[in-house]
Amino acid sequence: MQDVEEFLIKGGFKEFKLRRLKSQEILFIFKREEDYLRWFHRRKWNIKSSTITLCKWSVDYSHFKDCPVIPVWVEIRNIPLHLSDHIPLYSIASALGKPLKLGRKTAMGIYPGSAKVFVEMDVSFSKPPKIHLRLGTRDLWLPCSYEDHPPFCSKCLRFGHQLSQCRKLTSQAELVGPSGAGGSKQEWKMVMRKVPKPSHDLRHKAPTPDYYSRRQHLFCATISMEEVQKAVWDLDGNSAGGPDGFNGNFFKSAWDTIKQDVLIASQDFFMGQHTPKAYGSTFLTLIPKIDNPKRFEDYRPISLSTFMSKINTKILANRLNTLLPKLISKEQAAFQKGKSIDDHILMAQEAVHLLDKKVYGGNLIIKLDKAKAFDKLDWEYLEALLLRFGFSSLSTSLLMANLNGTLFSILINGEPSGFFKMERGVKQGDPLSPLLFILAAEGFSRLINMQMDTNHLLRFNSGQVLFPSHLIYADDIIIFSRGDNRNLLKLKVTLDIYLKATGQEINLNKSRFYTSKHTTSSQNQRMEKALGIKRGNLPFTYLGAPICKRILRKEHCKDILGHFEKLIHSWYSKTLNQMGRLILIKHVLSSIPLHILAVHTILKSIIHTLNRYMANFLWGQKEGSNKHHWVRWAQITKPEVEGGLRIKSLKDLQQAYTLKLWWKARNDIGIWGSYVRARYMKTGIMKERITNSPTWKRICRSNDLATSHTTTTSPGLLWEGGNFSLKSAFNMVQESGTTLLSCKYIWHSSNIPKIKIFLWRLLNSALPFPKNLCRFTAALPSSCPLCHKDNDDIDHSMLHCPTAKEVWNFMASISNGPRVKENTTLRQHLLAWWFGSSTKHFGGNLRLFSPGLCTWSLWKARNSYIHNAAKPTVEGVIKTCLKTLQAWAWINRNKKWMAHDDDFEGMGLDSFWRNGRRILSKSFV
Repeated sequence: MQDVEEFLIKGGFKEFKLRRLKSQEILFIFKREEDYLRWFHRRKWNIKSSTITLCKWSVDYSHFKDCPVIPVWVEIRNIPLHLSDHIPLYSIASALGKPLKLGRKTAMGIYPGSAKVFVEMDVSFSKPPKIHLRLGTRDLWLPCSYEDHPPFCSKCLRFGHQLSQCRKLTSQAELVGPSGAGGSKQEWKMVMRKVPKPSHDLRHKAPTPDYYSRRQHLFCATISMEEVQKAVWDLDGNSAGGPDGFNGNFFKSAWDTIKQDVLIASQDFFMGQHTPKAYGSTFLTLIPKIDNPKRFEDYRPISLSTFMSKINTKILANRLNTLLPKLISKEQAAFQKGKSIDDHILMAQEAVHLLDKKVYGGNLIIKLDKAKAFDKLDWEYLEALLLRFGFSSLSTSLLMANLNGTLFSILINGEPSGFFKMERGVKQGDPLSPLLFILAAEGFSRLINMQMDTNHLLRFNSGQVLFPSHLIYADDIIIFSRGDNRNLLKLKVTLDIYLKATGQEINLNKSRFYTSKHTTSSQNQRMEKALGIKRGNLPFTYLGAPICKRILRKEHCKDILGHFEKLIHSWYSKTLNQMGRLILIKHVLSSIPLHILAVHTILKSIIHTLNRYMANFLWGQKEGSNKHHWVRWAQITKPEVEGGLRIKSLKDLQQAYTLKLWWKARNDIGIWGSYVRARYMKTGIMKERITNSPTWKRICRSNDLATSHTTTTSPGLLWEGGNFSLKSAFNMVQESGTTLLSCKYIWHSSNIPKIKIFLWRLLNSALPFPKNLCRFTAALPSSCPLCHKDNDDIDHSMLHCPTAKEVWNFMASISNGPRVKENTTLRQHLLAWWFGSSTKHFGGNLRLFSPGLCTWSLWKARNSYIHNAAKPTVEGVIKTCLKTLQAWAWINRNKKWMAHDDDFEGMGLDSFWRNGRRILSKSFV
């Protein structure tokens, strides 16, 4: 709280008081209204790397909700001229809330028919589109428009999301239902409860997997401090804590104090000691799978376990991972290092391509969806299967100990509702649970493989090359077989064997089977009766990707386009500066199509549409219309050193993924790579045929390009420049341009993000100077707003204008930078500053930062005069520079180069290395 008080005093706030309400909440009391308005004008303040979010005090204050009263700019139109004074405007605006102040242009009377008023209003109510005003016998309706403000949810009484997006409270409130929290608890106890075993034990039907017992001693070895510490640091420190409230960040921060106790506790666990109830106590939070969930099947239970239990299961998981390659068959790909989800999607695509191949009964694809697969796994089956794998009784007891000692308490609307014992299933959110789940699924994998190897079940017809019998990715199962009735009945029996042994169930409503175009309607009806599931239509979605017979069409890309639109509409571009929008494009929007690009060829028209969405979002909107795009998208997708913004081109990414497929087809030993080599490369030559799958045609068309960048050696193919990677392939297909030296300094980490994007626009002629606007047939007066003596262009307004010269020379005097010279361009002057910079000491970093600081401050002064008629002064621009410089110095206060610099010894900057006060006082000397 002392830091906040110092910040307020330093900012010029006079009479105020601070009171602490909670550990993270402070009450601000201002005596002067102007201080209150100045502080409350912003929603957030950044103080010493901490963000303070403001909320108005109310008499019904609660720590669990936000006050919906916030200041909002309101524009009122069609105001009669005689009501344009501030008193009647305040009276009109009072219909919405408490008027705080008028906009600058409104106060100056520039637009008398329209007024902009800052109103303190309750945003939990709907905002009226018009204000009713009665003048004598006339009724006037004044239209209103509101500035974008943070959305407020009337359900949970919090800012940050709309009511329709309030998934947590709406879903959990419906979960209670008429029977209350007790009914919800009983429902989930039924899910987790052990079911009676069938009269005939069917687990022995699963074949005994191979196991390399010589490595078992590694699994049961005594744990060391290094192993425990590695587990602590590998776990996410920010993950939610269990009932004890301690998360990973606590363990990491207090490690020196507690490490011996943690080691002893872990050693006791591995020695088979009984664990206390608190150790296994786990909160169960229910996360909706879909919007507006209605049934229990629409929720995914996530376990919030104690961090100590996660440490032990993480150690077990690390040890078990070394054994998985020898235990898990190639048909499983989830939760295993070195196996890719793309292989399963590509194999499903190959199966659909062969679906119409003529064979007795017809080829058949069955897509199964398990209901609560993680929550219904039988422990007796899992334990018996581990023993059949060859695990010793000690190893098996260690793997099962965390499950046996678990006590669940379901969180209903954030409140725990008593504890009950876990009797089956694995804990979602626990490091070991995914590995136990795929070990259990291996029983089904070995069982169905055995059935097809012995011809008990008929294989999917793919010609001379055997097609995999099935694919398993977590709880998603696809079976490839044939559709004659006898084979389907045998398959149903095989599936029932696995389900009865494991306690799992198939969701018949979500499961589908797919047949060839030659199958008659009567055959489809017999299949539906035999399997108990309905026939589906192509294309279908598998692991997030569309599976279709031919190339991807426009209608198959609706989900991608819809995802783009949903995200962009949920972001408020007015509240994000351009750098913020650029970050969202780089890390969110541009990554959405990657999953599809890896397995499909997206049409050029779809790529063009996605590029247009990203470009429109980057440049922003005004009054519902897209702003002008100053720079071509092709230039934006170039690397930063070539004058672009390093947004990766989707076209180049698609070509890079094609090369990755080519490399996997030639070298990968996974399930898809082995299959395509056996099917399409019998002679070792890549050749495209008209009957080949779209994926193979895509690979063959890139063969010449890929071959030109590989070398054949005795061990095999060698990619140009070393090992193949998607990054190396992308760099190879991307057209290289001229490297610009200035771009190296623009995007340096020492610059403030918003100044980085400003400098990029400045040097790319992407700012609205009159000369730049002439490209769009916009003829504007070209008079410098700072001096009115010369044309308003980049070189004059940003460098040679008298005001600009004084600002540049002032910064040169405090940082030993070059002064302004005649007949030099702005780019040349910036490079002169940057060439003398260094990242090793304070002075060098100041010279690197100062060019952006000066141009940014001059640009703000220029715009302030044009739009607000505020005449700029040299002192005002310098003051803006110094305030920004203070913030920059504070942000970098922990950097090594902020240490004392002898070059600034005589400049009175001794205290600047901490808070920048000396340089601020020097500016007024």
